[in-house]
Amino acid sequence: MKKKLTSVLLFLAMSVGVVSAQTSKVTGKVVGEDGEPVIGASIIVKGTTVGTVTDFDGNFTLDVPSDGKQLVISYIGMKSQEVAATSNVNVKLLADTQNLDEVVVTAMGISKEKKALGYAVQDVKADELTKGANTSLSGALQGKVSGVEISPSSGMPGASSKITIRGSRSFTGDNTPLYVIDGIISSSGLDGINPSDIQSMEILKDASSTAIYGSRGSNGVILIMTKQGSEGKAQVTFDASVGLSTVRKQYELLNAYEYATALNDIRGSSTISAEDLDAYKNGTKGINWTDLLTHTGITQDYRLAISGGNAKVKYLISGNVLDQEAVTIMSDYKRYGIRANIDSEVKPWLTISAKLNASSLHKHNEGGANWLHVTNFSPTMELKDPETGVYNTDPYNMVGSNPYGREQ
Repeated sequence: MKKKLTSVLLFLAMSVGVVSAQTSKVTGKVVGEDGEPVIGASIIVKGTTVGTVTDFDGNFTLDVPSDGKQLVISYIGMKSQEVAATSNVNVKLLADTQNLDEVVVTAMGISKEKKALGYAVQDVKADELTKGANTSLSGALQGKVSGVEISPSSGMPGASSKITIRGSRSFTGDNTPLYVIDGIISSSGLDGINPSDIQSMEILKDASSTAIYGSRGSNGVILIMTKQGSEGKAQVTFDASVGLSTVRKQYELLNAYEYATALNDIRGSSTISAEDLDAYKNGTKGINWTDLLTHTGITQDYRLAISGGNAKVKYLISGNVLDQEAVTIMSDYKRYGIRANIDSEVKPWLTISAKLNASSLHKHNEGGANWLHVTNFSPTMELKDPETGVYNTDPYNMVGSNPYGREQ
């Protein structure tokens, strides 16, 4: 029995010796760019869960397995580093501005770690806003963000849009979200903003946005950052686009001959003379109201931007001209805009920014044609009185003003 016990003790001693031989002690220190110790930096043996953190002096001690060759050292807001697992390790971590953004929440923008901070936020990339033939920012945003409903007031060029975030919160109150453009609250919404001027857009969807903006943010917040100048030589950018709009399919209505025949059937054969019937049949008389009141609308959009700067001063100046015609005649929308963003570093601790945004909007005949009249006015009537030049009303059917004369 004594012999067996001696054998067991010897086996245990050998096992302890094997375990101790499988690890090696690594000590070191982690500092930042300024040489100050980094407290709480994470040191992990690559490919394992073995790790530790630095103390108040930036020092650490870690038992590294024999197969551990590399250490991964990381800290929030700093770039991670991989170093060899030698007996003594001294590391200087560099700041990572991208990671710093992940933990900063300001009234001008929301961090990338939105869910961790409790904010329901969605980004809209700038290139997504410039896809397609959208000439308004609300139109470019439509259908790209879940929970955001955009309802244009009409299909006319330049028509305003109603935007609600996660539905209406009140039957009688205002459900309009708060618009913040370059850190400045805007009362004009998205009107007058060229989608090509947008650098980034973020939408705060829930009531937690009131933590930054108070009760004004209870309907959600739309944060917009416009493009800024960058260090380097002056760059000139010119964008131009031309689009065509047309009615894809017209209403199927009676032509002048068919309408005249129907009038004779209903009101008597003397209502429309045989001579006029022949003229309507061969097309020398009669009005096609839909053809008369619609055309191919041309949209022209031009943008010129100049940007540049140096280490101290950066600038971006852009101008935009939009000329958009509706598919109905005499209806159009013109927008002229200029934007300037200038940033100057006066002192290392003082930066002065100047932001200018001016726009001029012109709408002509915003209501467009009265389609009830267009589709119901008689195609057999005369457009004008040949003597007075006054536009005629429908003598047979429809009550109301001449739809063509109304557009003039």
